[in-house]
Amino acid sequence: MRHPSYADLRALAAAIAEVAGASFGLLGEGGNAAGAYLAGAIPHREAGGKAIGQPGLSAADLLRIPQQAYVLFGGVEPWSEGNPEAAKALAKAEFVVAITPFASEQLRQVAHVLLPIGTFAETSGTYVNLEGVWQSQTGAAQPVGECRPGWKVLRVLGNLLDLGGFDYMSSEAVRDELRGLCADDVTPPPSGYKGNHRVSQASGDGTAAVVNIGIYQTDALVRRAPSLQKTRDGRTPNATY
Repeated sequence: MRHPSYADLRALAAAIAEVAGASFGLLGEGGNAAGAYLAGAIPHREAGGKAIGQPGLSAADLLRIPQQAYVLFGGVEPWSEGNPEAAKALAKAEFVVAITPFASEQLRQVAHVLLPIGTFAETSGTYVNLEGVWQSQTGAAQPVGECRPGWKVLRVLGNLLDLGGFDYMSSEAVRDELRGLCADDVTPPPSGYKGNHRVSQASGDGTAAVVNIGIYQTDALVRRAPSLQKTRDGRTPNATY
């Protein structure tokens, strides 16, 4: 999934599955990849999976192409997630807001404003698994100190900026509106990944680096768990190949 020619690889795999009469599926990247897709948290889709006429930039492109301002949400630490040059890109920006449960020294060096939020376990929310099943939960604990659930911080910022669509009173209201925008069956057809895609004749020379991040380095929470860092997986460095 992290390879630059991933779309080509996926199209070829889907074609092989179709010819062989086999099922074709994917393991998602992270615990709520399907939910993020349905919510429109990707450059080329709106909420409900609707296509965007003019796609935006990916997270990697936002760091590669200098931006005037950045918002880092949810404990994002790009320099710890396979992008060591991220700190340099953020340092050059005119304004950086970090909405985060953690305030590391490196984050303080690049962020102009820190807004404290709780972790995933301190807020209500919904996950969508790879079968398309929606699973909602309440917060397991109260956010610490002045932290607030992340969705509430975003709602208040939207209200202060007089933006439309920020009048929700609960995360369940956000979920229900999104559910209404999604088709009942979000499972793609067997050949859906192939579509009209044609494998590029110039997919690269095979020298593109792919970074495999260790299981206990994938997010800010597990990176701060001493017990996990002492395990064999925790001690294994990220691999670049």
